[in-house]
Amino acid sequence: MKIALTIVRLFALFGCAELLAPMYGQEVSPAPVTTYTSESVFRKRVKEIVRPECVAEPTQGQSAQVVVARTEVGPDGRVLYTAILEAPSAAHADSVRQAISHWIFDANPNIGTRPQIMAGKLTFYFVRSGDGCTVLYPSEVGYVGRWTATRSGPARTASAAARSPGQ
Repeated sequence: MKIALTIVRLFALFGCAELLAPMYGQEVSPAPVTTYTSESVFRKRVKEIVRPECVAEPTQGQSAQVVVARTEVGPDGRVLYTAILEAPSAAHADSVRQAISHWIFDANPNIGTRPQIMAGKLTFYFVRSGDGCTVLYPSEVGYVGRWTATRSGPARTASAAARSPGQ
């Protein structure tokens, strides 16, 4: 019987357990499907948000710091796992990990008979101004980075080009 149970577990690992369950007379739950999604879609599925707390650590002249986390959400909408991919310090990582653990997402629909786990990354910006600190989400920050010019001088619009064809 132990060999049969081991075979069923191996098939469950590969998502085929529902094929063997009737043969052994056991109810086997199918392996979940992990679906990876973009950050914007992932954030739209959040029902309850807890913001991370600002960390009072010296920043060595930096006014903003970034924390990036990879999160997995179970079929019921609860956070299963959070891994910090990038953080300036352990305190920043702990603040984000603790906040995300309280988030609640929309329930994930099943894919056929298999439960779905949603996975994605979340980005947080810790911005210092004066004596205070604010944690911002990407939608609140706007463009982050450097604009690159494709040519020198001011950009010409189509209407400006039509008024001065010789230039």
